[in-house]
Amino acid sequence: MAKATTARTEPRRRKVPRPIREQQILDAADACFAKRGYHDASMDEIADLTGITKPMIYAYFGSKEGLYLAVIERAGRDLVERIASATTVLDAEAQLWYGALAFFEFVLERRDGWKVLYREATASAQGAAQAVVRYRARVADLIAEQLRQGGDAATVRAAGADAISHAVAGAAESLANWSLEHPGVSAENLTRHFFTLVWNGIGVTRSS
Repeated sequence: MAKATTARTEPRRRKVPRPIREQQILDAADACFAKRGYHDASMDEIADLTGITKPMIYAYFGSKEGLYLAVIERAGRDLVERIASATTVLDAEAQLWYGALAFFEFVLERRDGWKVLYREATASAQGAAQAVVRYRARVADLIAEQLRQGGDAATVRAAGADAISHAVAGAAESLANWSLEHPGVSAENLTRHFFTLVWNGIGVTRSS
């Protein structure tokens, strides 16, 4: 009598929930866009890094530009939320310090996201550049509010908090880009340099 055979079946691959899959795709795109730039980045490479098919990426984000914009939007939201949450329940002087610290911590922890957000995007797709302008304005608004609360009142009134805030944001971006070429510099040291350069010059001091 022939022995009964038991058919082997491959275990079914567990479906990854859409929100998790989207973050995986964005993580891979972050690294690829930062390394190669928008035009040279390959959707095939991003798919390989994520372990999915290229059509699935298009199903999630519509196009390469749509994916690029999603990378920028995620990085921009993260940056703004970090700065805002770091300056909510502190006195004015501490807000200035911890807001800058949150900014530089983001840059060092999210190097790829920063490169795409402020270095690569401005030279690439128009929609991406517009998104960068929007987030830069949001950061400047946060700085302006901190200046109104913690700056020397006469100095802030004379120059205008909004004008100063854009100059301050530009200085922070420049120092952040410098830090990418000088690994090993801590967020605390970057913040200290930033204060020495900017805040003391507009009459804002930090207790030692």
